Amino acid sequence: MNPPIFTALGGTLGIDFVNTVQHHRGQVVDLLDGPDAVSRWLAFMNHTGRLHTATWCALRPGPWSIERLIEFRRDIRWFLDAKADRQTFLNSLAGAVAEVPLGFRALHEEDHMTLVAIPSMPGSLGLRSLLAFDWLNLMVSGAVNGVTSCANNSCMAYFLDRRGRRKWCSMDTCGNRQKNARHYARQSGLA
Repeated sequence: MNPPIFTALGGTLGIDFVNTVQHHRGQVVDLLDGPDAVSRWLAFMNHTGRLHTATWCALRPGPWSIERLIEFRRDIRWFLDAKADRQTFLNSLAGAVAEVPLGFRALHEEDHMTLVAIPSMPGSLGLRSLLAFDWLNLMVSGAVNGVTSCANNSCMAYFLDRRGRRKWCSMDTCGNRQKNARHYARQSGLA
């Protein structure tokens, strides 16, 4: 079996950040285990279109405090798991954005204009501010109510379920595994 990889299954940069911790072969694996891993994740997010190249370039110089990023990810997961109240979470997000304000740049791309958030500082603080802004947008728009966890009990992934019908983080992984397990149980007479 392959080692865990970064995914872009969440629907937003902030949700994909939460998914940088995964179960793999019965153990919890942190995909952001060092500055190089954070750099690889940012490059992956840029490649998938979740992170604009201008923002990526602004963040890249570092410095990277892995502890602060992991603590921030833990706070988000606590909120999603209903272990932290909404107002405390909102205050934390607002504080992260206030600590490192975001600037915005209008960029002409092909046939349209794009508004891009650029943190005023690079590295962990800038990334945390950008992620907090993404979560604030989810909260204010009400989309946070559609953030749900994968129905596979051994999966730690969250995703944005826009229609209220999605059960799995991905049909290619968890959904397919569940379908195969049900099929095997039927064939074996266990169901």
